[in-house]
Amino acid sequence: LEGVAREFASRRVEAVVLGVEVENPWEYGVLKLRKGDMLEDVVEKPKPGSEPSNLVNGGIYALAPAIFEALAEVGLSPRGERELTDALRKLAVRGAVAVYRASGVWWRDVGRPWDLLDANSHYLSLLEEEAEIEEAIVDRSRGPVVVERGAEIERGAVLVGPCYIGSRSLVCRGARVGPYASIGRSVEVRELSIVENSIVMNRTKIGEGAVISYSILGEGVEVGDRVVFECRSKSGKTVRMSIKGRKVDTGREKMGAVVGDSASIGDGATISAGVIVWNGARIRAGATVVEDVLYCREGTRD
Repeated sequence: LEGVAREFASRRVEAVVLGVEVENPWEYGVLKLRKGDMLEDVVEKPKPGSEPSNLVNGGIYALAPAIFEALAEVGLSPRGERELTDALRKLAVRGAVAVYRASGVWWRDVGRPWDLLDANSHYLSLLEEEAEIEEAIVDRSRGPVVVERGAEIERGAVLVGPCYIGSRSLVCRGARVGPYASIGRSVEVRELSIVENSIVMNRTKIGEGAVISYSILGEGVEVGDRVVFECRSKSGKTVRMSIKGRKVDTGREKMGAVVGDSASIGDGATISAGVIVWNGARIRAGATVVEDVLYCREGTRD
């Protein structure tokens, strides 16, 4: 990010794009260059072997106000959005877009839930601890344990690094957070619950005895008592998950669920591996959820 900013400040260009070398460029937007480091085009997911380079769009930009004019010119795409890559192509036509080539950096495309979990695990291991946690049982053998000021950790809670707990959050006695768990702000993890290898966003409440593994919970989610998020497929194969309307093999033996903002899951429910629960959906107590759940006003799913 700093390299992109420095490049933008030192050049007379209207945009700088981060370029990352990968072994499978056909899965991304591939950067076509001219005159060394100037962008000519972005080729979206070309056929293997036809890609113009192994340098892909890293998703980090430095942009001048000219990008807004370019966005207005491109109009709406078939999916009803103004595409940033289309606007960059317009600027590239007049030789105004440079590419900053990153080398020796850890990079992941976080467009898929399991990529987010990978990024979460990586950056948790880089955290620096700021204070000792006196009340909890703390295991730092695998990584740091970071608790923001204002969080409450009850006596008898277990924190396993690497993990992070945001301010104003509560981890009750007998609950375990970690390893590889990120807990946002104003989150409640009640007695005897387990949160591991997961991301839990702000203001989410997790009831007693719940088990959340390899999952992502949005903001303001309500998880009842004894809810279980499974992370292995019932077939014993790698977990499949819906991405943009089609089932995709995650390539993971362990992958839980994704729960959207303000959804609620009743006591004793079981959420199968690979399930997506949309924003605002309601899962009734005791339900076993084996397929994706869309928002519904009355909202129950068996």
